Amino acid sequence: MSPSISPPFKWGWRALILVMGLVMSFWDAPLHAQNILPNGDFEQYSTLPNMFGQYYYCNGWNNLNAAGTPDYLHMLGSGTGALPNPLPATVSPYSGQAVMGLFTYHGTQYDLREYISSPLSTPMIPGKTYKVSFYITNGSANHIAGYSTNGIGALFTVGQIYQSTWAPLNLIPQLLYPNQIWNTGWQLVDFIYTADSAYTHITLGSFFNNATIGITYQVPSIYTQFDAGYYFFDKVEVIPITMQVSNDTTICAGDSIMLMASGGYAYSWVDSLNPNVQLFNDSIFAVAPTTTTTYHVNGWYDTATVTVHILPEEIALGADTTICPQDTVLLLASLEDGTYLWSDQSTDSQLLVTQPGLYWVDVQFACGTAKDTIVIDHIAPPQISLGPDTAICPQDTLSLSVAQSGWTYQWQDQSNTVQYPASQTGLYWVMATDQCGSQDTDSIWISHIPPPVVRLGIDTAICPHDTLLLNPQVSNVSFTWQDQSVQSQFHASQPGWYWVEISDLCGQTDRDSLQLLHRPLPVVDLGPDTLLCLGDTIQLDFTNPQAAYLWNGNPHVPIVEIDNWGTYWAEATTICGTDRDTLLVAGSVIPSFQLGPDTSLCPGETLLLSADLPFAYATWQGQFSQTTFLVDTPTYVQLVLEDACEIAHFTQQVRYGWIPDIDLGRDTFLCTDASMTWSVPDSADWILWQDQSSSPSFTAYTSGIYHVQVGTECGEDSDTLTIESDPLIDWTLGPDGILCPDQIWEVDASLAQGQILWADGYDQVLRPIEFAGIYEATMNHVCGIKTDTLNLVQGRMPFADLGPDTMICPGDMMVLSSPDSGATYRWSDQSTDETLTIQLPGVYHIEVWNACGMRADGIEIWEADCRCRMFIANAFTPNGDAHNERFGPRLTCGVTQYQFEIYNSWGEQIFQSLDPELAWDGTYLRQGVQEGVYTYLLRYTFESGISQTRAGTVVLIR
Repeated sequence: MSPSISPPFKWGWRALILVMGLVMSFWDAPLHAQNILPNGDFEQYSTLPNMFGQYYYCNGWNNLNAAGTPDYLHMLGSGTGALPNPLPATVSPYSGQAVMGLFTYHGTQYDLREYISSPLSTPMIPGKTYKVSFYITNGSANHIAGYSTNGIGALFTVGQIYQSTWAPLNLIPQLLYPNQIWNTGWQLVDFIYTADSAYTHITLGSFFNNATIGITYQVPSIYTQFDAGYYFFDKVEVIPITMQVSNDTTICAGDSIMLMASGGYAYSWVDSLNPNVQLFNDSIFAVAPTTTTTYHVNGWYDTATVTVHILPEEIALGADTTICPQDTVLLLASLEDGTYLWSDQSTDSQLLVTQPGLYWVDVQFACGTAKDTIVIDHIAPPQISLGPDTAICPQDTLSLSVAQSGWTYQWQDQSNTVQYPASQTGLYWVMATDQCGSQDTDSIWISHIPPPVVRLGIDTAICPHDTLLLNPQVSNVSFTWQDQSVQSQFHASQPGWYWVEISDLCGQTDRDSLQLLHRPLPVVDLGPDTLLCLGDTIQLDFTNPQAAYLWNGNPHVPIVEIDNWGTYWAEATTICGTDRDTLLVAGSVIPSFQLGPDTSLCPGETLLLSADLPFAYATWQGQFSQTTFLVDTPTYVQLVLEDACEIAHFTQQVRYGWIPDIDLGRDTFLCTDASMTWSVPDSADWILWQDQSSSPSFTAYTSGIYHVQVGTECGEDSDTLTIESDPLIDWTLGPDGILCPDQIWEVDASLAQGQILWADGYDQVLRPIEFAGIYEATMNHVCGIKTDTLNLVQGRMPFADLGPDTMICPGDMMVLSSPDSGATYRWSDQSTDETLTIQLPGVYHIEVWNACGMRADGIEIWEADCRCRMFIANAFTPNGDAHNERFGPRLTCGVTQYQFEIYNSWGEQIFQSLDPELAWDGTYLRQGVQEGVYTYLLRYTFESGISQTRAGTVVLIR
């Protein structure tokens, strides 16, 4: 039976308490590893410094007993040993109250280097990874050393190193910052380093000599001619990188737990089941394994492991089983802290079973309730069987067996083997005893299999289309026939000898054979269809052995005589089938044959003549013996037909006609007072011209479309011809026109069957003209001579100028215009007048078109400060009465620019003034102009800077 468990919850109080306990125990552990450099922040001292060079006051640090004197500086110090304004530079500690300073380069003291060194609290562990870091700065101001240098790093050694000079150490540091450092603030320098030895001391400084060091001037020194590199150090740390992870724990199946890790720079979780598959990448990982699982977390430089054990979900009493009636079984159901209830209501962790039956147990434990069931049964007494009585081959042995694990046996001959070989006929028996002592007996009678017998029957005969089934009807044998086939039956259809050999399972064989013959099929053959002349007879014989006969559907003897035309049939039937034949007996058809009347063919046609008559032979033209004759040329046809009864001669005349092919020629023209005549063959059956006339010829005197149709017995044809009028009448150089700037006027003066002669000697019919003028040409043509002229006037592009951007006073109207004689207009509001009256500021556009193209312009109108105004009339009367004699604008303010123009209706300027005091008096070239409407254009700029353009019309009245 399958065990089961019923957990009372998934995220219940047990999971919550487990997670909270894990979190509390985990965070009780230190989250950051200890710095193994004891006084890395320089806070511990024996005495506060009062001047530079007192490195020895800082506990644990030394200068390698060299000539260099690093500086210990403190916020509580005094003199040049006080921060933040010591002698080297102004600086405040990165953390705490103290720093250490040293020279990395000195321009006047060759190869001077200063170092600080300290022992580690514990030796480094080879293969262990450490984070090594320090903060460094050049100071914020008042630098005595204004150079940056490189070569700054950290050297780890086993034991303290010493030297007696200030020269650079002749050792290669494990950690070296690659670049020069210059920073007026604190800069973190950190390294990740895996120790390769059990180092005990660290030394900081510059490890390059003057020949290899890189220096860069950064700021001027507060001392003249003092070039050096100087740096402050603070918060030096050597920290082992150690991963910490949650403790191993146990949870119930189906519960979850939070795994926590610290001490890494990145986290990658995997489990023992799939170590190459990342499951999560954060420090806290929620897991819910179904089986006990080990998790590994990689923190970049270290790895930690935690195992989550799963309390079992089930108990197992074992598989159902059987026991001997006298035996017992002890069932165990032990679970930690469990309480038990068995099917007999006992409460122990185990149960002793003595009787068969169904047993179960319920266990209450920390993760819920588990249950299992088992069925225990008694081993049944043995029941053996040697099988039914049987027969075997005489040479075979039958192995008798009743094998069962744990049993013993006794055979009829007192042997006790598991199997017994039986080869002789007789009675065999065995008695079996099982592991519990119970017994059973069985017996079997064994005999020998007799040899097989096969019989195919007597020889026989069948009809050719029949099949004889040879079926020996013998079982438990294999068959081999005369064609080596092996089926149990054989279908025989062809005459011949057939045999079969059988073989049983014992290899015993027998054979038999049979001869098969064919009975003949009936055959009726009346011969081919034939011709019977008048007075003749035909005798037929269709005798078959052992047959019955029909003649034209009636019983009859197989010998008949025919003396008349018709269709006859005979049928003979035997045991193997029926055969029938039909005979056509006909008379001669030559007397009724007709070849046909004389006829005509058209070109390309053929005539197929046929004389396919039964029993007759045809001869064409005295030499061709065939049933058909093809006529494809005019000929006189002769045919002779002959059969056994008749001979006859036939003739036919075959002639050929013609197909019209009409061509009136190409389309052409007809000169004035000329004519043109066409003709068609007069042998046509019919002729029809476009005017319904039918003469073989036709004469045209005028232009038009001419058409003729001609027909014969073999077909018809037609043609159409168009005759144009005298082309010289319509020939010209084209209409006069305007030649625009940069335009080339193309003239095509070509005319078929004509020759051009230009007045200026130009000799081509296609002429490009670049200049305005009058051009003359003469055309010499078959129909006469004609002269024409072309007048090209020089054109220009249209004028589009709305003037400069200007202003408009609120409430005023302004007329925009760009006058151009003969032009058309399109404004930005799609209007097409010559002028546009506006009242609002904005951007306005105009397109001006004429025969030569288009020009466009735009103007922007702003709203103006209108304390300065312009007034202008729309009519004046220069008639000498001293009233309204002049026309011009009146301006209320002074102007810096002024232009006033008058144009007549032809667009010609007739007046211009650059003086606001000078108005138009109605004259042009000192002569008074006619009454009418004139256009003005006014441009001006007030002293305030406002520019305006006005255009409009004025009526002059005398």
